[in-house]
Amino acid sequence: MLILPTNLIINLITTKLKAEKMEKMGISCYYEGLPRGEKDKFVMEVANAIGQSSSNVRLKMKNGRWSVTEIPEIEKIIKSRR
Repeated sequence: MLILPTNLIINLITTKLKAEKMEKMGISCYYEGLPRGEKDKFVMEVANAIGQSSSNVRLKMKNGRWSVTEIPEIEKIIKSRR
């Protein structure tokens, strides 16, 4: 089997996309595991950290559509809450 540089690049991109998907799923799983009152507090913390409205954050929680710059900020919040 001949491995071309393009195959390596495609593999790296695919691996990165899978890692990002897992991070996004982890955020949603954490959110779903919170009790009702804590969910509201978490959403407000995230909204303040990323500079968006709480309704937009709730939509992103549902869809898992976080930007690359938002994920590290949310991970910091989750780590500080544990």
